[in-house]
Amino acid sequence: MHNRLTLGYMTDKALKSVSHEDANALTHINLAFGVIRDGLLDMSRLPNIREIDRIRDYNATLKIVLSIGGWGAGGFSPMVGREDRRAAFIESCAKAVQTYGLDGIDIDWEYPTSSMANISASPDDTENFTLLMKDIRAAIGDQKELTLATVASAKYIDFKAILPFINF
Repeated sequence: MHNRLTLGYMTDKALKSVSHEDANALTHINLAFGVIRDGLLDMSRLPNIREIDRIRDYNATLKIVLSIGGWGAGGFSPMVGREDRRAAFIESCAKAVQTYGLDGIDIDWEYPTSSMANISASPDDTENFTLLMKDIRAAIGDQKELTLATVASAKYIDFKAILPFINF
């Protein structure tokens, strides 16, 4: 038998309406979205994050992961392009995981190297994405989830390079 994942992206507002039935129908909730502001994780769009404590009472095995980014969310390319900025961002992610008891981080930067969503991009983004995933894994440890949302092609991300660091 295969272990199945049933994952749902959930907005902050939707957290307030999660029922016992909802929580037990899922294996993972990706809380959408943290964003990058001034090179750091900004969770100001998530005022209801403490609702995850109530949701965990419904299903103790449910994984709640913070998704960062989303279509049109910028800030990734300039942040990953400098080691000091990348380190500060990763530290803010690790602090959020610890502070809110999150089960991990999901990076929703779907198209590194592409500015099609009207966000900044660099030809170095693919390599820097790999560094980002490697460094986040080191910061949050092996017991936490590290996932990503992206297209299936390898046009933007070096899948072979990130495989040692990600869960899915």
